[in-house]
Amino acid sequence: MKGRCPVKFEIYSSKGALKGNVTIIADGFTAPVTSGCWVDLCRRNFYDGLPVKTVRKRIAGETSIISSEKVDSMPYFRLSLSVLGSFNQGFIDPYTAKLRSVPLEILRGGITEEILPVYGATSNSEYERRPPLVDLDVPGVVALNHPQGFDLIDMLQSSRDRGSSEFFMIKRNEQWEDLLRGNYAPFGYVVEGFKVMSLLEAGDVCKNFVVDEWGGGNLEIAKVAIKASS
Repeated sequence: MKGRCPVKFEIYSSKGALKGNVTIIADGFTAPVTSGCWVDLCRRNFYDGLPVKTVRKRIAGETSIISSEKVDSMPYFRLSLSVLGSFNQGFIDPYTAKLRSVPLEILRGGITEEILPVYGATSNSEYERRPPLVDLDVPGVVALNHPQGFDLIDMLQSSRDRGSSEFFMIKRNEQWEDLLRGNYAPFGYVVEGFKVMSLLEAGDVCKNFVVDEWGGGNLEIAKVAIKASS
């Protein structure tokens, strides 16, 4: 996506009561592929009626690239996140009949450095030390979820390319920000309904997604950067 796009939707409780309105600005300048895929799903009404679920994640305490020799001794943390947009494995592209997977997308750079995107896992530690354009300490930042594997090595090394439809808002917590940084792709910001998103509960439902007409004009599907799972 080339540019930004506001998307509005509503959150309802599991009993059908309106909890509030939410507006997210998808940012194509800092996450063009991830934000574009998300806006595309909103435009398709993919999220309409899907429930919120609680996801418990295991995040490594020292690094996301590890060897099998270190896995038994390496500390990791369990975090709980309220995730929206969960539906089986994710979005099945009707044209290919395959899961549309979105690789981890983080743009990094500084004032005196070239800004470059990296997709998927990378072992380039020098590049990973560069600051991301959008960090997880931004209040209300929204990121794409990348479901984790079943064993610890698979969880840490391969989950970066498993994003499809699930997303969540980062709550203000310094430990969470440090542990999630570099493993999830921020693609937008909550500008309305921060409290509603902060108080999400399992079973809540998101409905009535409306993509801004002008912002939606920035949408382009980057087929090269999106892969269909075989």
